[in-house]
Amino acid sequence: MSEHVYQVRLDWTEGKRGTAVSDGRITLPVGSPPQFDGYPDTWSPEHLLATATAGCYMTTFVFFCNLLKVPLKSLHVGAELELEKLEGGPFWAKTITLKPVFSFDGDVPQEKIDSILQKSKKYCIVSNSLKSDVRVVTG
Repeated sequence: MSEHVYQVRLDWTEGKRGTAVSDGRITLPVGSPPQFDGYPDTWSPEHLLATATAGCYMTTFVFFCNLLKVPLKSLHVGAELELEKLEGGPFWAKTITLKPVFSFDGDVPQEKIDSILQKSKKYCIVSNSLKSDVRVVTG
C-alpha cells in the first residue's frame, strides 16, 4: 500500500481571514463566509470543501474517460454544499450535490457513460473521506 502526504499551512492575517500556503502553490485567501460574520470575497472552508469534492470528482471522471478511451470534449462540475445545524450542537455538511455536465467527441454508449459516472463517485478520494451524503445529479 502506498501513502501520499499533502501539507498545507494557514496563516491568520486579520479578523476571520488568513492565507493558505503549500510548497510553491498560489497563496489562497481563506476566511469565514458572511453567514458566520466573514467576507463575501474570500474562499471559505465551506466553499473549499465543495470545491475539493467537485475537483476530486472531476479528476476521477477524466481518469476513467482516459482509461476507457472515451473522448471527453467538455466537463463542468457544479457543487452545492448544504449545512445543517444539529440540535444543540455544531453545524455539519449534510449533503454535497455534484452536478456534472459533459460532452464527448462522437457517440458513446450509455452503459459506458453510466460506468464512468458510477466509478467516478466510487473512487473519489474526497467523497470517500466524508460522512456527508455525496450525491451526483445529471441531466
